Amino acid sequence: AQADSLCKGRHLAQKNLPDIKGEWSDHGTAIHNALADSSNSLSQLSPDQRETYDAHREIEKKVIAMVWNNPDPPQKTNIWRHERYWCKVPVTVTIDKAGEHQSHLQHSGEADFVMLRGKIALIQDYKSLSGDVVESPRNLQLRDLAVMVWRCLKVEEVVVFINQPL
Repeated sequence: AQADSLCKGRHLAQKNLPDIKGEWSDHGTAIHNALADSSNSLSQLSPDQRETYDAHREIEKKVIAMVWNNPDPPQKTNIWRHERYWCKVPVTVTIDKAGEHQSHLQHSGEADFVMLRGKIALIQDYKSLSGDVVESPRNLQLRDLAVMVWRCLKVEEVVVFINQPL
C-alpha cells in the first residue's frame, strides 16, 4: 500500500510479472497454504513448518478470544481465508491539455484471515518468518485491507492483528 501511494501506476506496471521464488518464500507459502486449507496441505509441512503453523493457530485463537471475549457467542460467525477484497478508488486523470476528469481505479488486497461476527470484523495477517514488521496500527497493508473489508462487509468495526509467532 505504501509503495502504491508513492507510485500511482505501480499496480498496473506489475501486471503479469513473474513472482520471485526462493527457499524462504517457498517455506512461508507452504505454511500459508496450510493455514488457508489444512486438509490438503498440512501433511506436506516439514516439522519446522508444522511448529510455525501450530503457533499461528494458537495465536489466532487467543486473538479471537480477546476481540469477542466470549467463546460461544450468539452471533453467526463467518471466516474467510485468503479472500480477495475489491474497491474502486476515485482518481483525477489529466489527459494532455484536454482537461481533467474523474475516474476510478480497481484496487484489491488479499487477506490471510477475516472473521466476521456481528458487526465486527477481525483481520489477521500471518507472518511466518522472523523479522521486523510495522505494527498493526501503522501497517499500511493492514490499514488498506481494513478499509476494503469495512466497505465490502459493511461492518461497524474492524480489528487488525499481525500474527507472527517468530
